[in-house]
Amino acid sequence: PDASIEIQADWNRDDVGNSMAGNRYTPDQFKPWNNIATMDMLWLSGNESEGDTGEYADLHEFFGLTSIVAMPLLVATNPVGTLLLGAQEPWPPTEKEKRVYL
Repeated sequence: PDASIEIQADWNRDDVGNSMAGNRYTPDQFKPWNNIATMDMLWLSGNESEGDTGEYADLHEFFGLTSIVAMPLLVATNPVGTLLLGAQEPWPPTEKEKRVYL
């Protein structure tokens, strides 16, 4: 299928590095494609052992983040994108976040 993603916006509190906004990727260019092209929410808290991120190693490597939350965006049950939040430090979900999101 003819599928691609486009990074619509990015933000870094330190305003360092290159912006990814406007970049477009196809599945063969974007290793973590299968990690975020899903209807399921993904929460990687960053508490995994260093270097032991398993099937999500490409996602951590591509974005250079420790913790990652990928939330599918739907319109009338049709996927239209993914909201990806990340941090350089671990972000374990609180009890409330577990109830609401997981």
